Amino acid sequence: SFGCEAFSETLEVTIDDCTGIGEDNVPATRIYPNPATNEVHITGLSDATVRIYNLFGKEVLSLTRINGEKIINITTFDKDLYLVKVEQAEKMSVFQLLKQ
Repeated sequence: SFGCEAFSETLEVTIDDCTGIGEDNVPATRIYPNPATNEVHITGLSDATVRIYNLFGKEVLSLTRINGEKIINITTFDKDLYLVKVEQAEKMSVFQLLKQ
């Protein structure tokens, strides 16, 4: 990890045909720690579906109807880079997660 710790965060943006671009009032989804070894926290969830994929596109985890914060145990995951897809309220966010 080169002595650094990082986290991923997104800003939810909506586009309305009538009014243009606006920022939602819902909290942004956040994933930490990243890189991670044992568990990863995902916050800012509201009736969300969380899917984690390896870099070959294989789904390795799927969770539905998640609210608030979810702590996911990743000890059985191989050391690799994963894509975390979070879908909620007709919005989708994709994060990179490094398992060390």
